[in-house]
Amino acid sequence: MVEIAFLAIGVLVLLLTPILVPVVQKAGVDPVHFGILMMTIVTLGSMTPPVGVAMYTVCSLLDTPVEDYVKESIPFLIAIITLIGVLIAFPQVVLFLPNWAFG
Repeated sequence: MVEIAFLAIGVLVLLLTPILVPVVQKAGVDPVHFGILMMTIVTLGSMTPPVGVAMYTVCSLLDTPVEDYVKESIPFLIAIITLIGVLIAFPQVVLFLPNWAFG
């Protein structure tokens, strides 16, 4: 998985989605749930060291050291990790609106 950390978000999504969607469908996971979860995790990866593209962009634009960014982003990272746990534990949270709209 270390090699994946060096891929940009777009490349990661375009590369892994066609590979993983058939696997998760065979496992009985809803593709919408998988998509929301995958994008949340990929976004989290872009915000965290060592290869967080968004992290380095923000630090460059604001002329801020990476150490300060990491220290100040810890509460947000905890919130996102908690969100991922909730989305994994309760897929109905993700699937409520699609199920309601499309039956």
